Amino acid sequence: MENSNWHQDEIFLNELFNYACENLLDKDKQSLKDKYIRILARGNHLKDDLILVLRAFPADPYTAKCNRYYAAERFFEKLYDSKVLEIDLLSSVFVSLWQMRRPFQYFSHFKLRKIFDDVSKPLLDIISKDEICYLPEEFTIYRGIRGENINQTDIGFSWSLERNMAWKFATGDNQCNGFVYEGKAYRKDIIAYFDFRFENEIVILPENVKDIHFEKVNIR
Repeated sequence: MENSNWHQDEIFLNELFNYACENLLDKDKQSLKDKYIRILARGNHLKDDLILVLRAFPADPYTAKCNRYYAAERFFEKLYDSKVLEIDLLSSVFVSLWQMRRPFQYFSHFKLRKIFDDVSKPLLDIISKDEICYLPEEFTIYRGIRGENINQTDIGFSWSLERNMAWKFATGDNQCNGFVYEGKAYRKDIIAYFDFRFENEIVILPENVKDIHFEKVNIR
């Protein structure tokens, strides 16, 4: 975002952050408020500043209040709904949110579809920008689901190029039973490709995964 756009939106962004501090941060985090207001007030490196703000919000459900758990996602949602950020910047902040959290656990499928329609596609982290070029036009992807019963109506957005990674998700690292899904995907349908967790993660709309079948994984 150019400085002219930043200065035009500075008041709004500070109001937005004030809202986030007052409504989303735990009381023991309130001391961060002034620090991040000063960060935003600098008026430069806006992407990095917004990412720092996201990182300030609690992510641990055992230490954060239940209504604060998804504070970073709610802050991004405010940014998104306000349409105050240009698409490239919005996309960068969303990638950073995905790296820190799993936003699909907060956003509904409907909301995620709207975001995917509006952000720059494909969403790529720095490591994956070159790697995606080496994917074939059609390839196999895998998804791990924990539980004793299959739910074929909830295929989900997040898959992996690695069957072993899907197995880990299905079993909770060898702690429970689950299912491993396998399907076919086309490179043209990829929404995002992330490898920052070494998961070889493919984000794709469920309806674009073809020839899906599943295998029960029994640990105990």
